[in-house]
Amino acid sequence: MKTPDVRSFMDRHVPRSSVRLRTGRIVSAAVCCLAAGCGGDSRTAAPTSATRVGPVYTVLGRVTDGAAGFGGGFGLSLPFVVQAIDPAHAGRSAITRSSGEYFLEGLAAGSVTISASAEGYETTMTTLALTGNTRVDFALPRIAKSEMPNVAGVWGARMETGSGVGPAEFTLTQTGSSVSGTWWVPILEWRGTIAGTINAERTFTGTMNMQTPCSASAPLTWGLLDYSERWLTLSIALVPTSGACPSGTSNGRTFVLDRTCRVTSTLGLACDPIRPTGSTGVAMPRQQR
Repeated sequence: MKTPDVRSFMDRHVPRSSVRLRTGRIVSAAVCCLAAGCGGDSRTAAPTSATRVGPVYTVLGRVTDGAAGFGGGFGLSLPFVVQAIDPAHAGRSAITRSSGEYFLEGLAAGSVTISASAEGYETTMTTLALTGNTRVDFALPRIAKSEMPNVAGVWGARMETGSGVGPAEFTLTQTGSSVSGTWWVPILEWRGTIAGTINAERTFTGTMNMQTPCSASAPLTWGLLDYSERWLTLSIALVPTSGACPSGTSNGRTFVLDRTCRVTSTLGLACDPIRPTGSTGVAMPRQQR
């Protein structure tokens, strides 16, 4: 098939008053039209209501552990799956950040049903009439468990402060409910110890001590293991006790420990992804290493 000449096509189908051809330049609209096999009618069809794209909005918020003692706006945040489950918005999903925040984007106006879920928690759903960007927070009830969890092993972690995020690593041992071990923040070369108690309800209480580059210590503000036993979240504000501690040592910080993470040779974190499974969007970790 002979390739159409761009100039002759323009002469036949595009008003000269609206287009100028310059040497060495080709009008992109004509080329696109040629490639698509345009017909001989030079008129542009007016967009119809069927093809017009309507507004899209974002639902955002925070998902927290709804257990007593972790509420009051400071609910413990764990990686949960948030997704739209109504037919009009199916397939839209998001994994919460370690802060518990999520952003579910690209939702068309109208009725939308959103669920938040994680293993060991009751799935919570809400339906709303979406007319603009909307905030929806979830506090998920725990499914009761009573057996003693086991946190022994090596955990990669994210150390989070108000100024940034860095990798960390914890090596824990456990005897009964008693837990002890060491921790390390490689980028800062911080090293220390941790000791505490974990109970059947997955709460963790104890103390973290920093030994390098200075001496600092403080009890955990709170700690909680999720019910899949993949994430252990610890909050601490270290108090320097001796030596020259770096600026910001006493700032509050959160460690989000993940069994599937390891600190890499380049001082990053390599973790198994969180994958929504099925229509409920339950967060299921891949098989642990």
